Amino acid sequence: MHRTAATAATPPLAVYRMPPPTAGGINEPQECPYCRRTFSCYYSLKRHFQDKHEQSDTLYVCEFCNRRYRTKNSLTTHKSLQHRGSSGMLKRLLKTSAIKSVLGNMQQQQQQQQQQQQQQQQQQQQQQQQQQQQQQQQSQHPQ
Repeated sequence: MHRTAATAATPPLAVYRMPPPTAGGINEPQECPYCRRTFSCYYSLKRHFQDKHEQSDTLYVCEFCNRRYRTKNSLTTHKSLQHRGSSGMLKRLLKTSAIKSVLGNMQQQQQQQQQQQQQQQQQQQQQQQQQQQQQQQQSQHPQ
């Protein structure tokens, strides 16, 4: 697990409690007493505290890339930035040239399958014609 500078200040076994808002109120800038980062309001401090300092056994896993997050909010933020839309990975692929290659390969495979099917049909028709010719020859020249 990689640690950022903010998490390095938090020992893993320490139990921290969410501090109350500062005297100015919840809409005023707030400072985290554990890592000294400043936040624009109490809600931002609360999110930071949950993400960085609060102990939780629950992990939220991204279904697109399997990254794990300590809070649902972190996972939601990650998905909105990295995987926009319900099929985020597919949409991201559509924006790259790689998808053109994949689609080109799929089209080639479809064309090859169609050609194989046509060849099989032609072979079947030829076999049927040969069988008909043999039957005609046998009926014309019985032994």
